[in-house]
Amino acid sequence: MIFQKIQIEEKVARIFCDSIIIRIKVVRIFILILFYCSISQVNNISAQQSNSIDSILNKIIWQDKFEGKEQVGWKVIDDLKDEPSDWKLDNGFLIQLTDVGSPEKFLGTHITTGDKNWKNITIETNFIYTDDDLMGIIFRYQDENNYYRFLISFKEKLILLNKKVAGKNIEIAKKENSPLSSAKFNSIICLKEDSINIYLNDEKIFSLTDNQFKTGKIGFTSLGNLASFFDDVTVYSEYKYAEKIIEPAIVRGPYLQSVLSDSAVIMWNTNFDCESVIEFGTNKENPKIIKSNKTTKLHEVAIKNLQPDTKYFYRVNSGNIISDWYSLKSAPKNNSPFSFILYGDNQLNFLRHKDIINNFSKKEFDFIVSNGDVVQRGMREDWDTEFFEPLKNVLREKPFYSAIGNHELNSPYFYQNFSYPNAEHENYYSFSYSNCFFIFIDNPRNAYPKREVYEDFKEGSKQYDWLKNQLASEDAQKAEWLFVLSHVPSHPFAFGNVFPDGEKYLLPLFDQYQVDINFSGHSHGYERSKIKDSYYIISAGGGGALSKKKDPGPKMYGKFLRDYNYCHLSIEGNTLSFRAYDITDKIIDEFSITK
Repeated sequence: MIFQKIQIEEKVARIFCDSIIIRIKVVRIFILILFYCSISQVNNISAQQSNSIDSILNKIIWQDKFEGKEQVGWKVIDDLKDEPSDWKLDNGFLIQLTDVGSPEKFLGTHITTGDKNWKNITIETNFIYTDDDLMGIIFRYQDENNYYRFLISFKEKLILLNKKVAGKNIEIAKKENSPLSSAKFNSIICLKEDSINIYLNDEKIFSLTDNQFKTGKIGFTSLGNLASFFDDVTVYSEYKYAEKIIEPAIVRGPYLQSVLSDSAVIMWNTNFDCESVIEFGTNKENPKIIKSNKTTKLHEVAIKNLQPDTKYFYRVNSGNIISDWYSLKSAPKNNSPFSFILYGDNQLNFLRHKDIINNFSKKEFDFIVSNGDVVQRGMREDWDTEFFEPLKNVLREKPFYSAIGNHELNSPYFYQNFSYPNAEHENYYSFSYSNCFFIFIDNPRNAYPKREVYEDFKEGSKQYDWLKNQLASEDAQKAEWLFVLSHVPSHPFAFGNVFPDGEKYLLPLFDQYQVDINFSGHSHGYERSKIKDSYYIISAGGGGALSKKKDPGPKMYGKFLRDYNYCHLSIEGNTLSFRAYDITDKIIDEFSITK
């Protein structure tokens, strides 16, 4: 009994001790909760104070995002009265698309707005610059003869600050040999008393003092520049400048290249060096993995041993960033029906390029072919604004093949950004698709015979011999359809241009080897003609400034249109169906050929 009593007392003691321990733990948890709550309140107060400070320091007093149909409160002044400008609103941009003026004399056009009494302000502007002459921002504007202006020129590799005083231009500061590698810019101009601080894409360009003008309006200017796009402008009474934090990201792509019957190439760019990894397969559950141990920002991975006419899924992996799943379809080897999109000269006006893409994206097609000039300035590193960004949703699942145009300037970026079937010379190449054979040639020298930066194509040149061999090859001659794509047309046409070297060296080959259609661009518009048994189609309306029609041309020209356009071709055995569409997606031409 005594032993049992001792055991019971021990159990009671243990229960009592456990109860005390539990109470102590509860008290500790309660204290921790109070502590974290107090810290959270402090953080919230700090965050509120920080937000309050930012809202005070970044106080907006005026803003225009150009979202309406007309620019309200803006005044246009053209320096040359016989060269009118064309300022207008377009899809959220204030644009000016005429090359009026003389950059050498600092003459052009400008547009102004705001309060003449604005003094200590900060002006933030986002703008896009796809041409290469002068454009920029005006501030402390008194009248058309007195103001400051901040200018950039890709052609001259120049960033400039000058002032116009009583109609005379006076240079204040300049930065020469500036790469200006992007076509997109964020400009911040901070004005306080006599102090002027100017930032461009997070880089401080100028910091100086000048007391010529104390107050004034703001504005934009374009001097001989064919494409000036202003996205928005904000004026702050107080502004706290802070550098942007750049997060690791896939900044281009992924996009498809050279999707053939047994292989494909996938490319993408990152803003940090990392390995290239691709997962792919006929399903997403058990993908194969291709990995390159080389770290790079420019990723190019070839997938081999594909089955013809088969759908594959893929995604890319860069560091900790994994893309969504996309799909590709390998090329058929037999006479399977297919269709493709044709267009060209999409450079300069990315807004019209987007319109064209929105239209042809509604169609069924397997790939895209281009007549070249995919950018306005091939030597500028930024090929995204005019080309890759508008096409990004399409290129993830449809391959793109392009002839090289004169605006690419045989730039190293053409070879860096594309991966075409002939690695030895990607500026001219060929491939088979179903019952067709496609040949792409490099012929801008047809329009610019003295510019040796372009590849020679005349008889005796390396390219001429290659082209002749390709046309005579078994793949070409056994194909039901034989197409040649070039940038510059090879014959006289309705625009009034004549390219004698193309007529002399290329037309005889096209006739001899029975080329079905020669597709070309360069002259911005649409045209169809036929010489002997070959059709000649110009589709050069993807975004470039439209050409001026000089005369109707010979009677052989069936159709001509000075408008933005694209074409949709369908192949089914020995029948080819062709339709051309304008910017409104209206059919402007159609025909079919049955052999």
